[in-house]
Amino acid sequence: MQGPGAAGMFLRVFCQIAAALQEQGAAALAPGAIWSQASGQFNGEQLAYIAALASGSQLLFGDRPKDITYKRLFDCPSLAELDAAFAAEVAAVHSANLLQLTQPDEQQAAVWQQQWQQHQQQLSQTCVWNIMMREREAVMLGVIDQVCSKGLEVPAGAPQPTVALVVGSAHLPGLEELWNNASWQGVVGPDGLSSSSSPVMQAPRVDHEAMQQPGAGAKRGLLEAVLQLSVPPEVLQDVQDVLPPVPDEQAEARQITHEIYSTFRMQLAALPEPLLQEVCGAAKGTTLQQLLQPLRAMRPVNGGPGWDMDVVMQLRTLNFDLSGTANTAQ
Repeated sequence: MQGPGAAGMFLRVFCQIAAALQEQGAAALAPGAIWSQASGQFNGEQLAYIAALASGSQLLFGDRPKDITYKRLFDCPSLAELDAAFAAEVAAVHSANLLQLTQPDEQQAAVWQQQWQQHQQQLSQTCVWNIMMREREAVMLGVIDQVCSKGLEVPAGAPQPTVALVVGSAHLPGLEELWNNASWQGVVGPDGLSSSSSPVMQAPRVDHEAMQQPGAGAKRGLLEAVLQLSVPPEVLQDVQDVLPPVPDEQAEARQITHEIYSTFRMQLAALPEPLLQEVCGAAKGTTLQQLLQPLRAMRPVNGGPGWDMDVVMQLRTLNFDLSGTANTAQ
């Protein structure tokens, strides 16, 4: 949704469809009827809004403001922690690809399934996952707890309305885990969400001065490279809109870091050795290791700065050579 005008338009459409569902009752759910038509035009989140309106439920916003999440993503992790999050995300993606894009026998599939679960567990322990998922899920549960224990503010004598809280399906496992072991309370803080001291509701100071600090450009570029592995373009645009622009003196570091970490070769350089061998298959000898060594050396987890002009020039030359070869072949 692009601003109040678009939001208002969508809301009017949702209300119209919800009214039609109420009026038609069970007939609205028949094949080819209005619910089927709506399902072909709107995504799952939007359909949940329509269903809530049709049932007379009150929609409740359970997430924390986006700007808190984005500012915490830039401020809280170190450059090395962002690098580790990149590696964990890449390992989880490639281990999943081995299962989904190949046809392993039953024994190999079991091994790769276990490997994927291990990498997924490692991903869930990264700083980026904690900020993007666990903290927000704790906030959602805090909102649910408040509503269940205190209810909503309604006029005296009015009954409490039915409430619909819409969450993304990716959050369901985390919500269930945090609720079942009550660990969300420790994440939110002892005084709950109503307190200004709740650590997960604190937006760090991320301003133009912060973007001028040494290493800020590389950190911004690496954060964007990590996020683009798992979020849609509109979320990346939201991040750009919330965080201050990078000053000229940090622009080169940001651009080169993002460029390097956006390459497939950097993904290979970040993979653990056993998974790298499985992904690359027949690649043997020292050639692959020699190609990846410069990228590994510049990684912050290995003491590097996160970017290197020689490395990016080599990668650009590779792209040029490949393009030239393709053009010649044509």
